[in-house]
Amino acid sequence: MFYFSHRLWGKIIFLSSVASILTGLSEHGMTSSFFTMNDIQQSRRLIIIFFGIFTSLFSFIVIYLLSNSDYQRPPDQTDEKSVP
Repeated sequence: MFYFSHRLWGKIIFLSSVASILTGLSEHGMTSSFFTMNDIQQSRRLIIIFFGIFTSLFSFIVIYLLSNSDYQRPPDQTDEKSVP
């Protein structure tokens, strides 16, 4: 039961941090002008877009690996009689 709750709260904290990243990126993107002739602002916008896409892909991969039981660590094979 403890392990289930530990993984659940880890997923919640991780998804909260991803949501915070994506919210900050979208807030920064909304305050800047989208159509501009300035090359520096265009390159910054492209960096923001790619960073948002890669953050989303990374979070999907992490959540997939956490929820798939094939990628979990196997239990230890210790003998209970040898442990005092």
